[in-house]
Amino acid sequence: MASSKQIAANKANAKKSTGPKTEAGKSCSSMNALTHGLTAKTVLILGESGDSFEALRAALRRSISPLVPSRRSF
Repeated sequence: MASSKQIAANKANAKKSTGPKTEAGKSCSSMNALTHGLTAKTVLILGESGDSFEALRAALRRSISPLVPSRRSF
């Protein structure tokens, strides 16, 4: 069980650690937990080029030559 000194210290630290306040800070920190994009709601990460992604996707599809057309378009 935490002592009264530890509880006071935790409360003081919590006041300093409230997270980002600006929209830019919130946007930046929203990607902190990203480990991969396999289940992502969006394909591109902030700052990535849609044209570059599309070129990479097309090159990968050509290189693996799937026999069945994709049901899902990225």
